[in-house]
Amino acid sequence: MENETENANSQTSENDELVLDTVEEEDITVLKEKFEKLSDDNKKLYARTKKAEGFELRDGKWVKPITSSEPQVKTETKPEAKSGELGYAEEAYLLANDIKKDEISLAQEVLKKTGMNLRDLIDDDYFKSKLKTFREEKASLEAVPKGTKRSSPSPRDSVDYWAKKPFAEVPEDMRIAVVNARLEKEKSKNPFATI
Repeated sequence: MENETENANSQTSENDELVLDTVEEEDITVLKEKFEKLSDDNKKLYARTKKAEGFELRDGKWVKPITSSEPQVKTETKPEAKSGELGYAEEAYLLANDIKKDEISLAQEVLKKTGMNLRDLIDDDYFKSKLKTFREEKASLEAVPKGTKRSSPSPRDSVDYWAKKPFAEVPEDMRIAVVNARLEKEKSKNPFATI
């Protein structure tokens, strides 16, 4: 009885394998057909899209035909900086050559005046001397403390300078402004303060 059961099981498993192989082969052929149909549909859609964009199929490649109104050679123009301004590449070149951000305007000014290119500017004696004086002026301004009595004196054309001088020394064009400044100073004093 056991032998009969084993024989039946072995025959069943062989039949199952045969059935599975045929089912798998049928599934593969069906899938291949679906794939081929889908790829054909995709090719047709792609061709339709390219034709709508104005392309033509020549020698297996999609090419746009040249019309007489379009130029035959297209030249790409790179966006230029506004006239008188340096682009990012030029600024990067200056920064790489130890020209700081606040000194770039000086380099731009010298470039305008002299008309030389950026490479020659870096080694130019005129630019080096301008840059040296610019850096010295900046260093001296930074060295003077702000808001203290040691700051630089008032210029001769300011009202504060002439308000401290005797009235006889004040030039005629500044006298009205000096008198007004002195009156404002008197008004701002505390009337209860002791002299």
